[in-house]
Amino acid sequence: MTRLPSILLGAALAILVGNARDARGAESLPPLSEETRATLETGMQSGASYGDPAFDALLEHTRSWGRAMPRWAAAPDLAPAPLTPDQINALAGGDGATGEPVVIYAEFLEREPLAKYANVERWLVAPLDPDDPTVAPDRAAIIFVDRTVSAAFELPRPGWFVRIAGRYYKPLVLPRRTTGEEVAYPSFVGASFEARRNRGDPPSGLFVFVGLGVALMIAAFIVMVVVISKIRSKPSKFELARASLASPAAPADDPGLPPDPAEALKHLADRADSADKQPNE
Repeated sequence: MTRLPSILLGAALAILVGNARDARGAESLPPLSEETRATLETGMQSGASYGDPAFDALLEHTRSWGRAMPRWAAAPDLAPAPLTPDQINALAGGDGATGEPVVIYAEFLEREPLAKYANVERWLVAPLDPDDPTVAPDRAAIIFVDRTVSAAFELPRPGWFVRIAGRYYKPLVLPRRTTGEEVAYPSFVGASFEARRNRGDPPSGLFVFVGLGVALMIAAFIVMVVVISKIRSKPSKFELARASLASPAAPADDPGLPPDPAEALKHLADRADSADKQPNE
């Protein structure tokens, strides 16, 4: 209990310093392992299907991200810049390396759970221009999202705006629902870190420091309460002196007063006579 104030202050300061250090620049996704890179080179299968060894390797890699998405959700400034429409179109044509890290800002269209993969959904999104989100998208993208890694508190609904981190998978050539025309959709494997009802810029990282400041104030208040309660629990010197005068301690060899009143008075008189006869020091 005596170390609680220092522990609370230390934890609060560590969080504050750690987040300030992280907010200096954009973070990258965890790197691919050599084994994953080898699987991406040899396990890719062309076509409109997914579930090849390259897909499984990217999904396993996504699940190793740890708390990257919660950090990006708390401070969007940490995330790299989203892809532009030109970059999306280039990836749809196969002009990209499998496993390339990306961030996508898009309007959410629909989602569908994958039967063979628990907690994984196939999202159809319309990527937006990060510089001018009012520009209508000209191509959709497919994101295979792992729900266990994602940090969005609410599942997006059609028309919401999402930010997704992932790695490029491959172009998926699928028929357009309205016309039946085959269209190449760039596909990615990753997780979401933001879902918003309204279009707009993500909240600034300044809000994170405001929240940390509030947490630090709460920790300081707890420390003050603990210190005050400990001070109040200790009796003052005046109270100790008054207690000693009110109930003086009996000598160690004093057996106490007899229960009979007469004997008790005689005992007190004898104690007074013996005290008078003691020589002064």
